[in-house]
Amino acid sequence: YYLTGTLQGKGPSGELDFDNGRQIKLWKSRDLKKWEELCVAYDLEKPAGDYTKHNWMTRQAHKDPSRADSPVCQGFKAPELHYIKGAWYICFSMNDQGTGLLKSTSGKPEGPYLPHAQITLRNGDPSLFWDAKDEFGGDDNVYFLFGGGWIAKLNDDLTALAERPRLLQPQPQTQAEWTGKTRLDFPLQVGDHGVFLFKNRGRYYLTAAERTNRMNASCDDTFVAMAKSVGGPYDQRTLMVPHGGGITVFRGPRSSAVPKYHYPQQAYFLNSVSKMALPKEEVDKAKNDDTLYATFFGNDDRAIFRDRPAFLPLEWNGPERSDVYLGFHDFESHPLKPLCVITERGPWPWMKPLLPGEKHRDIKVCPAPDGNYYFTGSSYNHPGKLFVWRSKDLATWEKIGPLWTYEQIEWLPEKLPYPKDCYPHNPDSIQPDWQHLFWGTTSSVTWWKDNYYIVYQIFQPSDGSLPSHRGTGALRSTTGKIEGPYESLGRVGGQIGDPGPNIFVFHTWQDKLLCFDWQQYRDHVAVADLNKPGWKWDWKRVDGSIYDLMQRGDASFTDTIEDVPIFCFGSGGPLDGGESWVVHTYDVNYVPMETPWGPVIKGAQPRCIPHVHAANRFKDHQGRWWSSYFGDDYFGPWFEKFGLVPLRVKKLAGGDILIDVEDKPDDDQKRIMGGGKIADVKTVPQTLSESKLSDTPAQPGHE
Repeated sequence: YYLTGTLQGKGPSGELDFDNGRQIKLWKSRDLKKWEELCVAYDLEKPAGDYTKHNWMTRQAHKDPSRADSPVCQGFKAPELHYIKGAWYICFSMNDQGTGLLKSTSGKPEGPYLPHAQITLRNGDPSLFWDAKDEFGGDDNVYFLFGGGWIAKLNDDLTALAERPRLLQPQPQTQAEWTGKTRLDFPLQVGDHGVFLFKNRGRYYLTAAERTNRMNASCDDTFVAMAKSVGGPYDQRTLMVPHGGGITVFRGPRSSAVPKYHYPQQAYFLNSVSKMALPKEEVDKAKNDDTLYATFFGNDDRAIFRDRPAFLPLEWNGPERSDVYLGFHDFESHPLKPLCVITERGPWPWMKPLLPGEKHRDIKVCPAPDGNYYFTGSSYNHPGKLFVWRSKDLATWEKIGPLWTYEQIEWLPEKLPYPKDCYPHNPDSIQPDWQHLFWGTTSSVTWWKDNYYIVYQIFQPSDGSLPSHRGTGALRSTTGKIEGPYESLGRVGGQIGDPGPNIFVFHTWQDKLLCFDWQQYRDHVAVADLNKPGWKWDWKRVDGSIYDLMQRGDASFTDTIEDVPIFCFGSGGPLDGGESWVVHTYDVNYVPMETPWGPVIKGAQPRCIPHVHAANRFKDHQGRWWSSYFGDDYFGPWFEKFGLVPLRVKKLAGGDILIDVEDKPDDDQKRIMGGGKIADVKTVPQTLSESKLSDTPAQPGHE
């Protein structure tokens, strides 16, 4: 294996940067673990070859050509090593202001290399693609790519473009899978920099990076789209490697980090869609194919590290990773980051599901004065029954209940039978019929004034019938104990608008019990005293300046952290425009306020807590802050299982507050999260000598 990349150099003032790297170096490895320097392929301080022909390489260029006062620089950027028709080439750019090729004069990767040609007068991020003929086709032409998806055929001696470049474009993205609406103007390309093209079993995969606003930050994410020919048309793009930037893809040995979907993309397409029966030898051959790997270096503040050479294995998304969150549109598969491989900074590598046999959404952990913690959520495993889990140490949990049942809900217009094809529920399926589930929202159990209160929602059938079979109910313990028994406070809502669609969230502030309707009237917060006969909610409208400041997501709610009210939006994907859920992660974007109704604290700006939407923040009995977590995007550590995320909370000047995930959890936090030591990933010699890897998926966080 051979490695190259952009090197740091010294700028005009002596500072190190990536715009003045004067050399292109190569490293080599036989096992992808131990690397040794192979050669300096080219050095601008000692230019080789015909200087008069290639002096463009040593010209200084503006760091930012759009600014007249920009400092000048001189350096190689984004070199790539390619083996094309028996020869070794390095494509490169000069500070994104022109691209060229070097060629090995020895026919070996160690060179020496001489300038071969200047290919473009502008742009950067060059790449080469040889459409070699194989059993699936190929035209044997060599193509030059640059930017975020520009492509042109090269002439026979690879010294110039043989045609005018054209932009490879993906299919337009749907705004949201359930709307069926499409924005024809978005996205216009797979990415805007770092293009790379590779082929696998007759399919062409175009990758490129784009800085997205995921997590309220500039994330340099890598996307991929597929076509059946070099020129397209390409399908809708998919988020391939969060924080990956401009990557390349190469073949490598089997890895224990990818126990499933190491086989080519055709396995799901042929077996599940076209119903074609593959010969056993074809299936076995597919399963023994090499693993695809993507390079990775970390190019944004949310990446797991910055500016370091690395790589990660890729898996093919199939039936278990094919719902609306991935945009599995035409039954073709895309390569993407495995769940158990972490590319984002934070505590994610140490996390493991705390109730691995249970499948949950929309959850809450409530610390109680008795020294215990109580967990509730929307449990797929127990339709028709409301359970609570108890823990003394946040690490081990016991189930209590059921505390209430579907048959006890007195405000339902009628009781529906349990569908035979849904129950008993298979926890590995995507979603069951909802009409019997106690949907927990983000605030199921609340301790207030020496008692436990529980809110829950019942949905209408998933076929959309019986809209009256929907609403939110409230329960109160009659003993002050979590075990109850409980009494019903009836159907909550109806004070404003239709009570049916509302989803209510409880939390406390200054000894008041607050209610937020996060679905229909998301601009109202209410106060009520549930201990008074004839109680009702006192609704007040939230200050409109909050909506001017924050992007609206699929749900909103209020919370209180260190006595500071915060207003939160979930960013699972804007419902009123933009791209589908495939581009987004399930984050909490928040802004601190003077009261739960506003206004926003002066000077405060929206911030993000990644991946923890539809969960809650709480302080444990030792004074540490946590967020509950269940996972609603395919770029967290797992999907729809309960876990805990340690937080860093810091009060700032003027009443502002900073909340973020803890990057460096201590040993006790790791223990609570279920983790500890991160296991080594086995690759190359280890897997070659071992028995066949199991098809059982690795537990997230283990590898």
